[in-house]
Formats: sequence, structure tokens, C-alpha cells
Amino acid sequence: MTFIRKADLGALVIGALVLTLSQACSTNDGVTNAVGPSATSSGSGLEAKPGGITAVQLNLSHIECVANAVEIHFVLLHVPNGATVGSLSWYNNGVLQSATVSPGPNTGNVIHFNVIAPSGIYNVTAATVLVNGTSITLHNPGEYSGLYNCNQPVGCATFQLPAQYTANRVCLPVLGSPNSECGLLGLAPSGKDDPVASEPHASTQNAAVAIVKDGSVGCATGQAYRFYSPVSVGQLLERPAGSGAISHVTYCACPTH
Repeated sequence: MTFIRKADLGALVIGALVLTLSQACSTNDGVTNAVGPSATSSGSGLEAKPGGITAVQLNLSHIECVANAVEIHFVLLHVPNGATVGSLSWYNNGVLQSATVSPGPNTGNVIHFNVIAPSGIYNVTAATVLVNGTSITLHNPGEYSGLYNCNQPVGCATFQLPAQYTANRVCLPVLGSPNSECGLLGLAPSGKDDPVASEPHASTQNAAVAIVKDGSVGCATGQAYRFYSPVSVGQLLERPAGSGAISHVTYCACPTH
């Protein structure tokens, strides 16, 4: 019978434990699996953030007034080196505005897309762009939404009613005053009919624009307006289509320069 001293027994147990741990950390082919933070991919063009390497991401960067117009700016982040990037499509309140916004300048692995638009209400509900044939969708739809009045006063000779205000019913946030109503078009208020006794209402003055306001009937949010341009004394003005009664009529004139 062979006797093992306590010291030798302890050494054998420790050795067996070390061997077991070594086997547990090795694959069947003997290659050790390192356990630790994921390494950043070299040369991929992707950036590392907490939680791992990010995917390509499309963000709405800002909506703001620039040089009397609305600038809507998108950024495409973490674009791989040498990637093929297509044109951007974007939607305002669910309606396609353009599918041909070309990629602009790039800074590192960020590509910029810039849209210049007239004053109005903007709620970018969706946008997409193809990167290496894969569709990248907008990460932050609805951000920065609101009314953007970027117009400076214009002369009558150059004034033209923007296309988004030519419908028989235009839903806008409550503008609150003749200054805000006319200011949306870069014009100055010249008068107001309030109350309005009968419909259709006969215009009481010549103006570059007459804005007929109703309540909220027919609009999911905000209030209903109808724009006439130009307008002359006696011209019949009707309420916004599908709405109730006329609340008031605001007249706008070209500012005096």
C-alpha cells in the first residue's frame, strides 16, 4: 500500500485544478478563447461605442432657418470606408418630398445630406438611404418638428403664394395673431375682418393675401386656414373646405421698403 503525505496530496489537488481550468478555457483544437472586451475592427470604417461596434445610422441633425429658408440636415454615421451610398428619400408628415437628395460632403466616416425648403410646418416622419445596397432608415423621426417661419419681408413684385398654401384647406398650428399669420409668408398685416357676419364673405380691401381662418374642424391638429392671393375689394372669400364657419379674415400687404 502506498501512502501519500498531506503536503503531496495538496500539491496534487492544486495541479488537478489548474489542469481542469486550462482545459475549460481551450477549444477542442487547443486554441485558447480569450475572454475580454471586443476589439475594435481595424480598417472597417466603423466606430466602437459602449456595447460594441455600431451599425450605420441615419440621423436628422437639425431643422433651422438659414438665409431666409428652412435647412433640413441629415447625417449618415459610421459609414464603412469605400461604401457605396445612394440618394436620400425623405417624408414630411408621411408625404414623400424627394427621393433624390444626393450625398454631400463627408467628414471622416460621416456623410451629410442637406435640404433647403420654404417656410412651413415640418415633421420629418421618415427617411431612407441605401448603403452598399442595404436600406438605412431614419433613427429619430419626428425630432425638431414644428412651424418654421424663415421668410424676410418681400416686395409685391416678387411675392408668390407657396405651393403648400394653395389648397382649399390648410391645417396649421394656431398662429395667434395677424403678425404671425402674415409673417408666415414674409408679409405685413394690413387689416382684419372680425367678426364675419355672412358667408361667403366679401373682401373689404385690396391685399397681397387674404387669410380666411376657421376652427379646428377638418384638421387632426391645429386649425384650418384658406389663402387667397391676390385679393381685391368685393371678392368673395369662402371658408376652408370641409370646415365650419369663418372665424376671421386677415389681410396681408407687401411691406413698405
